[in-house]
Order: sequence, then C-alpha cells, then structure tokens
Amino acid sequence: MNTKAEIQRLSTGALHETAEDYTLPDYLPEIRRIIACTATALPESRYLDRGELVLSGLAVATIYYIGDDGKLCAYPLNSEYSTKLSLSGCDSSELSSDGIIVKTAVENVSCRATGPRRMTVSLKMRSSIFASHNDELPFELTGSEGEECSVSDILSLEKREVPFEYTALALAATTGSVSGEIREREGVRMISCEGTAAVSSATVDSAEVTLKGDVYISCLAVTEDGVYFTSRAKAPFEERLRVKEPLSDGLRRYSVGRVKCASVKLQGGDGGVFTWEAEYDAEAVILADREGSLTDDVYSTAYESRAETAKAPIVRCLAAADSRLTVDLSKQLSGFEGKEVVYASSRATSDRAEYTAEGKLVVNGNCSVTVILADDDEITSEDMTIPYRCEWDAKRTDGANPSVICDVTVISSEGRLDGERLSVSCELAFAILALGCTEKSYVRRSVLCRDEPAGIGKNTVKLYFPYENETLWDIGKRYNCPMRCISRTENESCLLISL
Repeated sequence: MNTKAEIQRLSTGALHETAEDYTLPDYLPEIRRIIACTATALPESRYLDRGELVLSGLAVATIYYIGDDGKLCAYPLNSEYSTKLSLSGCDSSELSSDGIIVKTAVENVSCRATGPRRMTVSLKMRSSIFASHNDELPFELTGSEGEECSVSDILSLEKREVPFEYTALALAATTGSVSGEIREREGVRMISCEGTAAVSSATVDSAEVTLKGDVYISCLAVTEDGVYFTSRAKAPFEERLRVKEPLSDGLRRYSVGRVKCASVKLQGGDGGVFTWEAEYDAEAVILADREGSLTDDVYSTAYESRAETAKAPIVRCLAAADSRLTVDLSKQLSGFEGKEVVYASSRATSDRAEYTAEGKLVVNGNCSVTVILADDDEITSEDMTIPYRCEWDAKRTDGANPSVICDVTVISSEGRLDGERLSVSCELAFAILALGCTEKSYVRRSVLCRDEPAGIGKNTVKLYFPYENETLWDIGKRYNCPMRCISRTENESCLLISL
C-alpha cells in the first residue's frame, strides 16, 4: 500500500521593484515639499505560466506633502506590481497555484516631486513563496521480467518500515468588511484615512477555520483653527473560511491567519460625525500533523532481489502562531522644542529567522517609523528605525531545512515629544509559519530475480554469534530468512537461526 505525505515542491523568494509617475488631481494643492510616504502590499494573485510563477498585486500608498498654501495634504494612490519567479529544478505540473503560500511585504517606499503636480513613487518589495503537495510515495513489487508478482512472491518479501511525522496543509481565503463611526468636534476635516487589520485567534476543525481580530483605523485630522491631530477607531471582525479539501483527523490541528485592508472609505463629517467602512482580504493556512511509515529496506526470503530507492522532501510544521509585540524607542532632537507629534506611521519587515539550542524560533527585523511634527510655523517629519526580536516555541528541526514565512503588520503607532526628546511606540502583529523540509529515503521498487533463488538450505539450524551492533534485520538479510526464524538462546551472545 502506498504512503501519503506532504512533499515540498518549491521554496524561494524574490526582491522586486516598481516605479510609477502620478499627477495630482486639480482639487489638491500643488506640491511644495514631500513630508512622508506610507505603503502596504495587498495579498497577491498568482498563476503558473510555462515554468514560471507569476505574482501580481496592488500596493496601497499615501503620500503626505506640504501644499502651496502651506497646509498639510495627503494623496492616496495605488501602484500595481508584477514579478516572475523561475521554477527551475521543479516540475511545474506538480504545482497548483491554489496550494502556494505567498507573502509580499513593502521594504522601502520613496517619493520624489518632479513638478508642481507630478511625483514619482518607487517601491521595493520582497516576496516569499512556499509550495507543497500531498503526494503518494509508491512501493512497487515486480519480477525481473516485469511481470506481476504472485501471492507466494509477496509472502516471501520482508520489509522494514520506519515511522515518520509530517504536516498536511490546506489554504482558505475570503473577503469581508466592517464599518463604524468616528466622532470629533464640529468643523474637523479628515486629511487621510488608513486601515490595518490583525488576527487575534485562529481556530480550526476539519472543514473550516475561524479568524477573529480587529480592524484599526487611523486618520490625520485638522480643526478649523489649523490644529493637526490623529483620530482613531477600531472594530472587531470574525470570518469563517471554508477549506477546499478538508483535512482528515491528525495528531494536532492549528492555523495561521492574516488579514489585509484593501480599502477604507470615509464619509460624512456633519456635526463632526464620520462613518467609515473597511474592506479586507483574509487568508488562512490550516495545518494538521499526521503519522505515516516508509519502507526503507526490503529483501526476499525466496529469491535474490534488488531495491530501487528514492528521496522525498517531507514537510513538517515547526512553529505556527499569531501573536503581538510592542516595541519603543526614543532619541534626542535639536531645534524641535515647541512642536507636537500630530501623526505617526510605521512599516515593519522581518529580516532574519533562526533556531536556538533551547528550541526557540527567533525572528529579527526592523520597524521603520515616520513621525510628523507641527507647530504654528512649520510642519516637518522625523524618521526612526526600531529593531525588534520575537520568539516562539518550536519543534526540533532534526536536520530539517526550515522555510520561515513571517507576516508582520503595525497595528498602532504613537509618538510623543517631551521637550526635545522624541519617543515612539508601535504594536506589531505577527503571523508566523515555520515549515521544515527533511529528505526521507525510501524503497520505491523491489525487483525479485526469479531465476536466481536465494539458495537457502532446508532443515538447517545455525548457531550465530552476531557482530557488534548487528541487528536481527541485518542477520535476516545475510541468511535470507524471516525475522521469526531468528531466536535467542540462553547464551545472550548466541542466536539460533532456523533455515
């Protein structure tokens, strides 16, 4: 009977860039000075094309600038991106775009004014890709003539099987929306509105996964008196995602979810009451640990035989979690006394993952913060970079080559200026998935040479003194006899072999 296991087909990544020119609409002031840029990448579409994996998606950005009227303005824009990854060394027919886990993150965004109403926006993004497939690892038994083996041939076969653990994967995705209100003083005007989302829990059964979390809204606002400030709102969400191919019972089930805001619509303002609606894309990776066994050695007690072996890269989940982390940093400034922090925006990246001797998965990265400061005379910005380190409990790698997909989102950014000391604090939400790939050797075909009998003597008993570390399996192969024909004697160093 064939054994099933999750087999790794692809694990790679790519750094890609996009640049695009934009023209401001007539209702916005001309550009005097660009203050800050923010951007996030939405979940990707992907398809296979002649041996290449094509990724395409949308990066949502906001450009903050000082207009020719001296006021702070914001221009929201969308930038399309597309990149191709070669599948060299991998049979693309064994891949399905529905079974590919992809994470794309914006590592850097920059904007340059090329005219009073024109700007060039450049984005640098990194995509991580992991693909696997639930495959059969076949075991075939034939005669040397290629003929099908008889029942007596099969009964003469001795197989040694070794247990192993693997993780089966399934993917699910959906779209949703939540809405709410923001109440401010009458006359308040919203300059920009951005949304982020984070999963707080992911529970799974064989057919669906339930994601729960919150959508966070952050708006840059200004009063009639020209005072800038940040207005925030939050709303919970819950999504039930159906699994295309339900997972059968396993040792353990768990899931990792991620949610990206696709757009935020803000309306109203009469009496200081604004209504907002956030649309989002939700994705989940569902995992289940399973047990199986592979035939790693075989021989026939009746015929000479030869075994053909193969290797399979078997997937095992090492760590999976949705978690939070708060990071902060402060630094001394000069010439900023009297200003106030009116808005803060952040972007986080995961740069390096490693395993510790204590069985921890450690991810290191950076959170890039842009703080907008203002007083009655001037509006300016200050950039800061906060390094972070986050740990999760993980299974032992056991020689596996791990692939780590870490999706990190900044769900809140706050800044404070005390005198000339600027302090920032950010809350990060992680969706971490570490998958180990271990090469397993197994016998995929055994050929019985019927014209070459094993030559076992009949009605023969041998006293055998095994070599050091020699197993019963080794002795059985040496004398072409089943394990049941080998027994121990009163002398522990001597075996009785019945042939």
